[in-house]
Amino acid sequence: MNNKIKISAVSYLNTLPFIYGLDNFEDFSKNVDLHKDIPSVCADKLINNEVDIGLIPVAEIRKLKTPFVISNYCIGAVGKVETVLLLSDVPVQEIRTIYLDYQSRTSVNLLKILIKNHWQVKLNYINATEGFEEKIEGHTAGLIIGDRAFKYANKFQKTFDCLHPLSGTGNHQNQTWKCCTRKACFYLRRTDSRATHRIKPCLDKPMH
Repeated sequence: MNNKIKISAVSYLNTLPFIYGLDNFEDFSKNVDLHKDIPSVCADKLINNEVDIGLIPVAEIRKLKTPFVISNYCIGAVGKVETVLLLSDVPVQEIRTIYLDYQSRTSVNLLKILIKNHWQVKLNYINATEGFEEKIEGHTAGLIIGDRAFKYANKFQKTFDCLHPLSGTGNHQNQTWKCCTRKACFYLRRTDSRATHRIKPCLDKPMH
């Protein structure tokens, strides 16, 4: 019988503090089966009972019947994040279509809120698949998240940080705002004292 606790953690650079604690936890491999996934897959695995613990976006919490936070830490930010980017060759007001990154549903929801309430434009959305980044051109923009955002940030005329929308290289480039975002936390899919007691110490272990 496999008694290992199954954990799904985001595979991006911003997860390294969590992974550090897990990797440096005594007898880690004997206790834990660690999966490194994109955010949307982390959420799906937890929701579908494929793992015991998941580092999931806060927007997915409502899909869990009885979620429990098991660590005092989360992935969050104050100010610019630069890993949730709307990339385009034209100003937002001239965008006709946006490819929506398949790796995060939370970022997609955030972008739609900004488009409707902040930029107040009407356009079309396409649920993207792998390789969509190469289709961004002209009046077609794309939402890119995670480590890939660093690669593509300087390849287009306009870059808008969706967690700091007034600081983009578009119409509002000289303005600033601050936002504090609690983006992802470790959640249990059910009450499980076994998993909580065995994993919480290593999640809370600080980096030196």
